[in-house]
Amino acid sequence: MKSAPLLADSGFHSEANMKMLEGKEINGYVADRNMRKRDPAYATADRHREKIEGIQGTKPEKRFFAPDDFKFNERGKLVCPAGSELYIGYRKHVTPNGFYGVAYKAKITACRGCTLRVKCLQNPNTKYRQVYKFEGRHRPPAVENATTGMIQKIDSAMGRFIYSRRMGLIEPVFGNIRHALGLDRFTLKGNKKVNIQWKLYNTVHNLLKIFRYGWTTAMVPSGLRAMAG
Repeated sequence: MKSAPLLADSGFHSEANMKMLEGKEINGYVADRNMRKRDPAYATADRHREKIEGIQGTKPEKRFFAPDDFKFNERGKLVCPAGSELYIGYRKHVTPNGFYGVAYKAKITACRGCTLRVKCLQNPNTKYRQVYKFEGRHRPPAVENATTGMIQKIDSAMGRFIYSRRMGLIEPVFGNIRHALGLDRFTLKGNKKVNIQWKLYNTVHNLLKIFRYGWTTAMVPSGLRAMAG
């Protein structure tokens, strides 16, 4: 008998887990953290997010100046919000994440008596402001592994269709168990006891579905199964 596809959210996505699925020949569809960013269906997500922010109110004022508050003037010099030019400390600074760019430093004399000092330097004992302007990121060459294989699989038309059904399969179960049955948190300690409590609540959830809607409705549709996130 062919096993049903396994669906899991990004919390389960790791190279070790993807290799495990391959080794056990499990037909899995596991999302990664950037899956939605690659999906054309979510291309307008930022537009809708801005509408929500507008309804809730304006964004709180920033406590300290961010690197975006430092602009380049017509001479190509980086200028602070107070109007003082910064000089280049060193070029092509590389972070542990691979980002590279230029580190700019303000003059000690300019920061010493600046009226905007309290909004620029988080530590009052700091003598001058330093700003990084990143230009890009060094990315390691792509390596064919279990993770890249899963990304290609879930980005396919069939993969997106199958994974999209997780929203109607597992999320309503969480909502019912938490809000209707009242399991906001586990009341027992230890993996064994918690596992028993979780299975009992799942049993009650399924029995209620059978009682209200019949046996066929309580079964997972289309042979899909999902992992809890």
